[in-house]
Amino acid sequence: MKSADYRNAPMEKMSWNVFIGVVLGQIVSSYTLGIVGVALDRVPSSMTLSSTWLGLLGAGSLIGLFGSLLVGRLADRYGRRKFFMADMLALTLLSVLT
Repeated sequence: MKSADYRNAPMEKMSWNVFIGVVLGQIVSSYTLGIVGVALDRVPSSMTLSSTWLGLLGAGSLIGLFGSLLVGRLADRYGRRKFFMADMLALTLLSVLT
């Protein structure tokens, strides 16, 4: 049995949909991290937070990345499409609320 070389595979509609979804996900993630950076710059003047709390708030935006260890396993078990759609819905709603 001969294995197919993925590098020579044509870009089909599904491939483009996945590509666009990944790119848009990265854009939303970058936007969120950028907003956190701008907000943290303004926090000391409006709230009395110590540098420890500011550091924890800044790190909190990256701590969510470790959730992928758990969610990845759950997605393997219950289906990636459900988790992908739930993630996109949550990101969209939270971005609009922000």
